[in-house]
Amino acid sequence: MASAEALFAAWHEFRRGKTERKDVLEFGRHVERNIFRLHRELVSRRYKHSAHDSFFIHDPKVRHIRKAQVRDRIISPLHQGIDFLGYVTLPHHRVLRTKTGRRMRRKLSERLKGYFDGATPDDSMNQTLQSYLGMLSHADTHKLQEEIKNTFCWR
Repeated sequence: MASAEALFAAWHEFRRGKTERKDVLEFGRHVERNIFRLHRELVSRRYKHSAHDSFFIHDPKVRHIRKAQVRDRIISPLHQGIDFLGYVTLPHHRVLRTKTGRRMRRKLSERLKGYFDGATPDDSMNQTLQSYLGMLSHADTHKLQEEIKNTFCWR
């Protein structure tokens, strides 16, 4: 179940680039009340998706647009995950951002090469490895931790 904190994070993620839109401004005017109401509905399993707004646009042809209410669009980032500080936080677990994992592997490879070339001391290499393993311990990364331990064992 989504916590109130996760809903607030989803709200901040959702509103990025939409701060001047009328429906976003209206929701934001009473954001705490709206988020806590949404949280109570989710916890009590009474949440129901609201009706979509329906309108037409002309650019250059006429198109019929259906748009979900703000409260329903906030739920969407929860299912996609909140991207924050190198992790993607989902409702029931946290994973490492793909780009962060690639960067970590690249930097460890560079450090290991420096170690074998004599440019990186043993203690420094160990500190780097322990730092990355500590970071990985905050997410669901057991396989990646094992891969790094097996790949970057230099002793």
